[in-house]
Amino acid sequence: MDKWEWIWGQNSIEDIDIHLRNTARNLHKLETVDEALRFLLESFWDEFVCDYVAIIQKSEDVLSIRTRRGDSQSFEKKFPLSCSSCLECCLSKPHCSMDGIEVWKSCDLLSEFENEGFVTWFTFPIKESESTSFDVCFVGYREAAPLNIQADKSFGEYGKDFAIVIEMIKNKEKEKQKLKAELEDKNRLEKRMIHYKELVTQALVGDGYFEITKTFSDLIGKTVILFDRFLHPISSFFMGERNEELEEIVRQLNVKAWEIMNIPDREQWLQYGEDNNLGIWKVVCGSELFGYVGVKASKQEFDLEMRMTLNYALDVYAIQIKKQKLVADAKEQVKDGFIHQLFLEKIEDKEKMIGYANLFNLNLFEPNRIGVLSIECNHREADLQSIKLKMTWIWERIRTALHLFDRNIIVTQKEERYVLIVPDQKEKDSNLYWKLIHKQIRDVVSPTIQGIEIFLGISSRTQTIEDFHVCYRQAHQALKIVSNRFSNKRIQNFDNLGSLSILFDLKESFAAKLFSKKYLDPLLNYGNKKGKDLFDTLRVYLAMNGNLKETAEYLFIHRSSLKYRLEKITDLLQLELDDPEERFNLMLAFKLYDLFEQRNLHDG
Repeated sequence: MDKWEWIWGQNSIEDIDIHLRNTARNLHKLETVDEALRFLLESFWDEFVCDYVAIIQKSEDVLSIRTRRGDSQSFEKKFPLSCSSCLECCLSKPHCSMDGIEVWKSCDLLSEFENEGFVTWFTFPIKESESTSFDVCFVGYREAAPLNIQADKSFGEYGKDFAIVIEMIKNKEKEKQKLKAELEDKNRLEKRMIHYKELVTQALVGDGYFEITKTFSDLIGKTVILFDRFLHPISSFFMGERNEELEEIVRQLNVKAWEIMNIPDREQWLQYGEDNNLGIWKVVCGSELFGYVGVKASKQEFDLEMRMTLNYALDVYAIQIKKQKLVADAKEQVKDGFIHQLFLEKIEDKEKMIGYANLFNLNLFEPNRIGVLSIECNHREADLQSIKLKMTWIWERIRTALHLFDRNIIVTQKEERYVLIVPDQKEKDSNLYWKLIHKQIRDVVSPTIQGIEIFLGISSRTQTIEDFHVCYRQAHQALKIVSNRFSNKRIQNFDNLGSLSILFDLKESFAAKLFSKKYLDPLLNYGNKKGKDLFDTLRVYLAMNGNLKETAEYLFIHRSSLKYRLEKITDLLQLELDDPEERFNLMLAFKLYDLFEQRNLHDG
């Protein structure tokens, strides 16, 4: 009897054909290949009660179990199997346990059927004619089972039909995945266009940067920080903790600020903390740098889509910053014109000046002080060009620092000097306040350029709008004196200058020098140390307003020694120290001497 007469002997060949035909028809209704293979597996399990059913996939030179029903002891553990160790005929044609294959022991697949204890089994390929990758259906029984004739032909033909249906399902699945991907791309594009529209809307009608930063952050799902062109954060949206991380980023940027700002590359990367990275991109319009955008991410995360979004955001930031810069520049021009008019000796239109002052939050009817700032450089000529390039950058940082320190300070430039207008509030300690301003400026300048001296001249209080011209001249005079007269001072208030405010402009007068020499040279030229002692004694005596007791105590000498020195001074100078006129002349001579002597030290 032919081997196939025993396949499912209890079923007629017609029954088998009907089952296979219905199975093929139902496969068409399924959506995925996995569902189709599972349905095929379950239909065999239900219709032909067996112990084990498996779909074995042949892909290139490897066999692997794709899906199965039933239990095995070791069969599944042997996979994957190499096709080279299996007989080709066992894979490409229907076979069963009754086949007289003499070399079956040389086939690993057939050997595993026997090792697992399958007494009766059969296989058939689910394969289109020319396909090199296909599936093999395996059905196994642990006890002997009857077989039926001509079943090999039915399984062979329907194996091809199953393969065609499964290929159709596979193509349908691919098409659905493609449609799904296209739909996702469409939805993503629509969402991105909405965000782009929001970004542009914020740039066109908004006044700030937060909404742009938040929208950009939502788009890419990353922390975003906007910096000005001096790397100060001006807007941020964090995914998680903000304060401590932002402080760490700012600390790292402060260290590398000058390096970052002078590298021509538009994209840079900063590592901070143990494993955090910040991508930094320049916001530019043409050749003008407007600021920087930082994104917390690794370089590998920036795929093409994210970079396209970034480039769009950079353009939107540039539009917003440009818009605000145009407004700020226009306002700065108005302010410069206003300051120029305010410092004129005669103000033509007071009402107009009051209106401009209100625009800049300056109360002309409350006391104000004027400060004039000078940043002096002691570098070689070769370094001056480099320093000049830095000064514009430094001045912008000074403006920002002072604005953060006190928003009421007006900062501008006049006659190549930096000018501050500061409300003089009665409750403030004026001297301490100006020292703090000087410290704010020094903290900005000193880390950037070495060998820099910062001098600050301060005026008296303004009382009326006409006082601004006078006070500007006072601050300018105080600046000239502190930068040329006092080697150990950096701040000078005009109120504390006294007669120096007048005498300073006489320091180049030949007559003034002769006046000083007439009164003081006789003392300085007397002996060696004795002449200097007499010189110092007279200075203290005049400062103590002629009080012998206070003078002797200050000099740590006996009163009789002081009288002896004063008598010697009288003899050398040929004048009376009790004469008020002579005392005035002597005090004036000391003032002029200080001016000449300190100027010589400064020039040296």
